[in-house]
Amino acid sequence: MDKQCLFKISVIGDSSVGKTSLVAKYAKNIDANDPEPTIGIDFLAKAVRLGEQIYRLQMWDTAGQERFQSLIPSYIRNADGIVVVYDITNRKTFENLKIWFSILEEEKSDYAVIALVGNKHDCTSKRQVSLDEGRAVAKENGCLFTETSAKNGKNIDGLFLMLLQKLVDRREKLKRKKIGVTEPIDIAAGPRRKRSCPCAIM
Repeated sequence: MDKQCLFKISVIGDSSVGKTSLVAKYAKNIDANDPEPTIGIDFLAKAVRLGEQIYRLQMWDTAGQERFQSLIPSYIRNADGIVVVYDITNRKTFENLKIWFSILEEEKSDYAVIALVGNKHDCTSKRQVSLDEGRAVAKENGCLFTETSAKNGKNIDGLFLMLLQKLVDRREKLKRKKIGVTEPIDIAAGPRRKRSCPCAIM
């Protein structure tokens, strides 16, 4: 496959936040109820059509246990997109986001697109992390953001479509920059303000 049509996505976060179930639901529409913890790194792929082009997403499901964290940096460095997952019913997984974002700050590519995901939306009666709290952390770190349910599929397709669109847009922008093509500027409109707010689908 043309490298221009391939994107590598790493899925990271604490153990038991639903990373494996989320990826399995999206890639194969599999309901992974109480899956065994991922040992090291697992891999799934899916072909996705966007407009007239078909893209292949390679999704690397990383183990959240501390003993496997030494494996994660290499998958972050090579990733085009990174999905950071926490469990909205487990506040500790949300508080640990500072650890994951610290790792990202050291290891990720300057061009990686990051999405923050609050999983287990089907268990809102047990919610310990509010939607606004998730949005605030995403904004602080310049991330895309949504809440999902790996159990009923809520927002999972939208998450990866949003991420893919952002990846395609960024790749096209970098390509234009490399060959010296600049975007047209509307002089009458004055200078553009840099946007600080992340995209979101919720």
